Amino acid sequence: MEKTLGVCLVLFATSCSAQRSYHLISLSKTWAEAQHYCRSCYSDLVTVTPQNEPVLTASATDTWIGLQRIPGGWQWSDGDGSSYYKWAPDSYTGLLSVPVVTGTSLTLHWNPAPGLVDHYRIEVSGQTSQTFTVNTQTAVVTSLTPGCLYTVHVFPVKCVKDWPPASTSVYTAPVPPGQLMADSVGPNSVSLSWGRPAGMDKIPHSFNITYCSSFWGHQGSTTAASNSTVISNLKPASQYVFNITTVQDDGNQSIPASASFFTRQLISDSVGPSSVSLSWGRPAGMDKIPHSFFISYSSALSGHNDSITSDSNSTVISNLRPGSEYVFCVTTMHDNGGWSSPVLIFLSTSPSPPGQLKADSVETNSVSLSWGRPAGMDKIPHSFNITYCSSFWGHQGSTTAASNSTVISNLKSGSEYVFNITTVQEHGGRSTPASTSLFTKVNEKRMIVAFHCNSQDPLACRDPKVKEEMLNQLKSKMGERYSGVYWSLKWRENGGGDCKQPITELTDLDEL
Repeated sequence: MEKTLGVCLVLFATSCSAQRSYHLISLSKTWAEAQHYCRSCYSDLVTVTPQNEPVLTASATDTWIGLQRIPGGWQWSDGDGSSYYKWAPDSYTGLLSVPVVTGTSLTLHWNPAPGLVDHYRIEVSGQTSQTFTVNTQTAVVTSLTPGCLYTVHVFPVKCVKDWPPASTSVYTAPVPPGQLMADSVGPNSVSLSWGRPAGMDKIPHSFNITYCSSFWGHQGSTTAASNSTVISNLKPASQYVFNITTVQDDGNQSIPASASFFTRQLISDSVGPSSVSLSWGRPAGMDKIPHSFFISYSSALSGHNDSITSDSNSTVISNLRPGSEYVFCVTTMHDNGGWSSPVLIFLSTSPSPPGQLKADSVETNSVSLSWGRPAGMDKIPHSFNITYCSSFWGHQGSTTAASNSTVISNLKSGSEYVFNITTVQEHGGRSTPASTSLFTKVNEKRMIVAFHCNSQDPLACRDPKVKEEMLNQLKSKMGERYSGVYWSLKWRENGGGDCKQPITELTDLDEL
């Protein structure tokens, strides 16, 4: 084997009387070439003894010496009968470390093995296995499974022989949670959810959630078994940073998924045409100090303004004007007369829904509709949105109207339609719908189905119960098939014979 480093260190010795000297030769040669060179230019490759070992190891660490393998054992190149063999330890403790761990890779580093090493063989076993070789003391293992335990062995290979390995076991990092979102934000709480970590469905894990407000120095942590949680007892109107990591049962954690959100000062829990439900955060540091809240509100559009007080941090304000923008102000009042600065929120009440919806006329392919004017909306600009649908035909459409009536055309005859009408403001606000359902007029067509009674008993054919049962069965089948269109079914005797002919009246039967 030829040493492949740029500089090969070769030791040899000469003998003059009792004197010995050692020379370090910087040439790249195989062992046989080194032996020939030393014998030609000096005496021979060095024989290591207890006396010269300190001198040799002080000047060189990776060199050829005169020891060679022969059949049946080992022999020194100069024929010295010394039996001094100081072998390297049986176990290679190469201080194997893993400085970088990700969900799918491990970065390895180890100290070099003593002596000349051909290469290092890396064996990785766990959820997946792989083997490869490197010529340096670092390696990156890739294509691993997140959150799994892997065992790594690093074998120094010398003279086509494995030395005992340096070994370690390590978990790959779990996959971090998916995108972090705030499902709802209040003055004192945030409802969070996040995506499930990819590829971790069959690996036991939980989540660790930490949060912090740098302004207040307020921080905390909690855990969750699923991918959602509610964080409470936060400060109102404050920015919080949330970090969520995937945690395995052994404590191994992923890198965090992070997001920041502001808690609110004042929020609307619900808004209707004439009422608003409000809530707000508890004033900081006031838990043991008697206080109440003063709530004022006004609308420039309707000229409506008023105020109320509340002992708790929520209230419902009623008798508001529909479709109007209001500004709401909440102030903390101390029992001694002190007032805080107010917190504000701008809200628009929803428009009033249309009044009773009715059909002024119904034709085979059109319907004329009208409805009552929405209450309290006379001075507020608005229009109406009309949608309609026939579930039987899958026929649907929509239109708009500036006044409280319209004509819907191009409908299917003899079919049931559902109509929904909402009040729409210019800024996009919509009311709840007024709804009704009706059938368009029937475009009558007839289908005659004849039944012949072949019973051996003539009385059975004329039995009213038999006829009634047959009619009910046919009605059931027709109802299943033609729900959503007008139809009727009647018996008619056929001239006193045994044949009974039910007549079915269906709308637009040709289209069916």
